[in-house]
Amino acid sequence: MAKEKIPDELLPSIDGPERAEMARLYAMPVDEAVQCLTEERWPRDIRSSHCRDQFSRWIGVQELKWLKQAYDAGNDAAITEALFTCAVNSLAMPAWLEVALAHSYHKVRRYQAKSWDDVFGKPHPKHIKIEAHRDRLKKRHAVYRKVQELRRDDPSVAIDRGLFDDVGREFCLSGSLVEKFYYEVKNYLERWKNPC
Repeated sequence: MAKEKIPDELLPSIDGPERAEMARLYAMPVDEAVQCLTEERWPRDIRSSHCRDQFSRWIGVQELKWLKQAYDAGNDAAITEALFTCAVNSLAMPAWLEVALAHSYHKVRRYQAKSWDDVFGKPHPKHIKIEAHRDRLKKRHAVYRKVQELRRDDPSVAIDRGLFDDVGREFCLSGSLVEKFYYEVKNYLERWKNPC
């Protein structure tokens, strides 16, 4: 089977070890990336904000691909998301991001844009309740971990309304909201099984 060529815009613009490493990560099959989870390099505390293991870096390059598509479709917030993805995974900036960042920066510096929000997009919609969204995000992940923990302790436990109601009582949430949170996280994690 012929190797798919990685578009230059997805790689750093300068030849060197960072470019070769990103090309290797882009070409890595999903099953090989998932296998990295079982290796000793996997951090003991996976909640760390700087997981620089092979699997996390592989996810990072997949996200950069999607963020490039989002940017091309007009989503300027993809620039800051891509910068974060590069920073948290110790990845070099791909060429498309270098160009997008420079272009946006120059728009502000040359008074073609009024603020950083004009070139990078607003981080949140107007009138959003930050505390409620932060709490929802925190509970969503806690709910998923709790369901997984219960299933790990007793594999015969069915993932059904009864389980969601039980977990909901622990988190002071309705069973239907627990179910929604569980599947949001599960579906997010499932997308890595078929990233393309």
